[in-house]
Amino acid sequence: AGRPEYYEVADPLLLRSMIALDRPAQHWIIKLLGWPKRIGQASIVLDPSFMAANWTRDQISAGVMTRSGFRPVINAIDGVRLRMTNDKLFQEWVANGGGMSSLYLDEPAFRSKLERFYTKQGIDYRTVIDSPKKFLNLIETIGDFAESATRIGEFKRSLEQGDHPRHAAYKSKEVSVDFSQAGDSPAVRALYDTIVFLRAAVVSWDRLYRGVKHDPNNGLIAAKAGMIGLASAGLYLMNRGDPRYDDMP
Repeated sequence: AGRPEYYEVADPLLLRSMIALDRPAQHWIIKLLGWPKRIGQASIVLDPSFMAANWTRDQISAGVMTRSGFRPVINAIDGVRLRMTNDKLFQEWVANGGGMSSLYLDEPAFRSKLERFYTKQGIDYRTVIDSPKKFLNLIETIGDFAESATRIGEFKRSLEQGDHPRHAAYKSKEVSVDFSQAGDSPAVRALYDTIVFLRAAVVSWDRLYRGVKHDPNNGLIAAKAGMIGLASAGLYLMNRGDPRYDDMP
């Protein structure tokens, strides 16, 4: 099997990140408690109206967070085309980790999808480091077409600007909510696995904070986010007290 090799990692945060890649198996209690969450969340995200609303939200988010000049709708439609045709650029995006960020990703199931992909490329899957595993089912894959389109569009724009594929895939995950983020706290992961949409709520606020605080174009992100916030507040004030508005979900 070969001789083990050991490396000293001087950066504590990097060490925690590397250890977190190998997620331990869930306790049977967490698996049991997670079933209501999975069923409840699936009943929402697989609704066509939710898919349409989520796609629209992604366009707004990507327009704010992009570092590669993503053009809402235009690049997303191109992303759908690349996804549906299984284009080489889509395959490159998956190979560099971009496909692990989707809302429709089910961690206990993504491995076999990656295994088939790497086998076709002539790569020994045992040498590939992965933590998420495969999509829940065919219906979720259909939903993923719309979910991944925005990220593929950002990936393509980033490559066109000369970025390395791995960095381009990372930027594509950052353009919207990266649902593969889970942290290294067992308690937080347990909450993510048992509470509907908790991960989405936490990660989306984290992404906005990092965008405004740390991104190279943080000033532009803050300005765009502020404009959307003002528009939302104005819309609320205009419709406040209207029963039709109050009855909207």
